[in-house]
Formats: sequence, structure tokens, C-alpha cells
Amino acid sequence: MNFSLPIRIPLLMARILVPKTQDIELFACDPVFKQRIRQTVDDVAVFLQDYFHADKMNIATLGNVVKQLHIHIIVRHHDDFAYPDPIWGKAGFKAYEEKEKQAIIQSLKDYLANR
Repeated sequence: MNFSLPIRIPLLMARILVPKTQDIELFACDPVFKQRIRQTVDDVAVFLQDYFHADKMNIATLGNVVKQLHIHIIVRHHDDFAYPDPIWGKAGFKAYEEKEKQAIIQSLKDYLANR
């Protein structure tokens, strides 16, 4: 599975999974590949929930602008800047510092390697 880089929204963490496929809808994927995608999403969501101590996880295959299958996995906290509303359209996206980003990526890779 191909992973995008994590993004940080103030007080909110998110991950976008980008499966290597020409299909732009999850339902259109081959059933075996679709199951692999879903298992990867579940594994990443479990990791993020634990790593960031999430109150709630949001998972969505939104893609009206980018015509490529991608799955948003978003950590929510009851005190995040948008809760309980959707994060879409809210200002304040901020990139991780490189060292912090690499630590999260390595932790996720380690977690997935042991699954």
C-alpha cells in the first residue's frame, strides 16, 4: 500500500492512504485488493488511535477534487478545533516538522511490520 505523508491540522492528526490502483472508487476494486485496502485502513486506524490517544476516528473515501482513490483516516479529539463538525473547510493546516514527521512514519512502519 502506498502512503501519503501525514499532515497536521492544529490539535488534529490525519493520514491519507493512496492505494496503487487505477480505480477511483473503493467499490470498483478487485475484491481481494479491496480486502487488503480495508485491512490496511483498519491497521493504520488502530495505530493512529493509540499513538494520538484519539477520542474518535473518522475514515472516509472523499475525493471530489482529486480523482484518485484515497482514504482519509483522521484522529479526532473532543477538544480539537473543529469538533464535532467536519474538518473540511477549516483554516489552519500546518505541516509537521521533519523530525516529528519521520518519527511518526517510522513508528507506523514498525507497527505495520509487526502485524
